[in-house]
Amino acid sequence: MRFALFTLVTTLAAFTACDDSLNIHAGGEAVAGDDWCAVQEVFAAHCLTCHSAGAASGGLDLETDPYADLIDQPSEWGPTLVVPSDRDASFLYNKVIGAQSSDQGGIMPLGSGLDDTSAETIGAWIDGGATEDCGG
Repeated sequence: MRFALFTLVTTLAAFTACDDSLNIHAGGEAVAGDDWCAVQEVFAAHCLTCHSAGAASGGLDLETDPYADLIDQPSEWGPTLVVPSDRDASFLYNKVIGAQSSDQGGIMPLGSGLDDTSAETIGAWIDGGATEDCGG
C-alpha cells in the first residue's frame, strides 16, 4: 500500500510544476510515523514536486536515492542535511520547521513548511538514528 501511494504521488508530482510565486506543491495528508517509509511518504506528499530526479531544486533529489543523498551529506547551504540521532543539527529538519538562519533560504515546502505531524515524522526518524528500517 505504501509503495502504491508513493508511486501515485510521485507520478502526480511529475505533472505539477514547481512555481514559487504560486506556492504549488504536491498535496497530501499528514503522515505519522518514525521510520524511513513514513519519511518517504512525507517526501512524496510534500517534496517531490521540487526535489525529484527531474527537478532537483537546490541540488537535492529526494526521489532517486534519498537516503544516500541525505545522511551525513552537506546541503547547498553548508550544514549537514541529516545528522543521525540529532534533529537539531540536521539542516533538513530545520528547513521544514523554519529554524534555519536567514541566510540559508526559506522554509520548506516554500511558504508554509510542513504540518506538525509530518515535521515530527522527520524529527522522530532522525532522533531514532535515521536508519533505512521500515516498521512492520
